[in-house]
Amino acid sequence: MPFDTIFGLPVHVLVNHAAVVLVPLAALATAVIAVVGRWRARYGPAVLSLAILCVPLVFVTIESGERLQARLGSSPDIARHQALGETMLWFSLALAVATGVLVLRDRMTRSRQTADIVLRVTAVVAVLVAVATFVQVTRTGHVGAEAVWKGVVEATNP
Repeated sequence: MPFDTIFGLPVHVLVNHAAVVLVPLAALATAVIAVVGRWRARYGPAVLSLAILCVPLVFVTIESGERLQARLGSSPDIARHQALGETMLWFSLALAVATGVLVLRDRMTRSRQTADIVLRVTAVVAVLVAVATFVQVTRTGHVGAEAVWKGVVEATNP
């Protein structure tokens, strides 16, 4: 079954670490190039590539999480994590689109050598989407980590 295990380990445990690192990195990088306009031309394509890469990464993370849940069963904490996790596909898509529009609008504006109010609005929207994505991936990861580790930590001595 795809997205279930790889080398005997749950795929979700492996790919969620990439998502927890790369999605916030893409969001932060998008916010930076939105605020620091002179970096857009140089770093924009790389940031856009990272944001686009996050979309299938989040999809695999969601699908593998569902496979892991089918193996282990559910709890209220896992159900909450799953609900938050399923929203991440939309957040990662929005981030990729906002980053793409920002980078493309910047190129269009540079070719005309004029200031562009649409570019400024696009930059503000990109920052808002980046912040929302950062917050949502943090919430999702925290709830998932809490579901897995809270009981373990409480049952051990410091």
